[in-house]
Order: sequence, then structure tokens, then C-alpha cells
Amino acid sequence: MTVLLTREQEALIKEHLSTGRYASADEVIGEALALLKHHEKTLEKLHADINEGLEDLAQGRYITYTDETLGEFFEDVKKRGRERLAAKK
Repeated sequence: MTVLLTREQEALIKEHLSTGRYASADEVIGEALALLKHHEKTLEKLHADINEGLEDLAQGRYITYTDETLGEFFEDVKKRGRERLAAKK
């Protein structure tokens, strides 16, 4: 496989090689591809989570808070947080 790189891409590879962390351009590109794969998986998960949330909204699976009930919600969150912190000690 032949890959054509821009000058900026070549400079970036050389910059990473100069750190000594990588022994070859192949290693730099391999790391870049691994990061791309991780990024793609992260995006897939994010899209799945968004679609799940949209489906929950469409099916009415949500809670509506008012100015009056929002304070109670925040107090409950703080209470649960304190309980988790206490359980870790």
C-alpha cells in the first residue's frame, strides 16, 4: 500500500520520532490508527447513547422538574454523593 502524506503530516511524524518515543514512522502511524479506532468506537457509543435518550423521550420515559421540585432533586443528588463518599472511607 502506498500512502501519500502532506508536508504537515510528514513533519508531525518526524516531530514524534524526534521525541524518541517511537522507533519508526510505522510505529507513529500505527499509534495514530489505534487512536482513530478508539475514537470511532467512542463516537459509536455516543451515538447509541443519544439514540437511547431520544427513544426514552419519545416513549415518555423522563421526569419533568419544576422550580419547586428542582431544589429537592439537587438535595437528593448531594445526599447520595455524601453517602457514597462516606461509604468509601
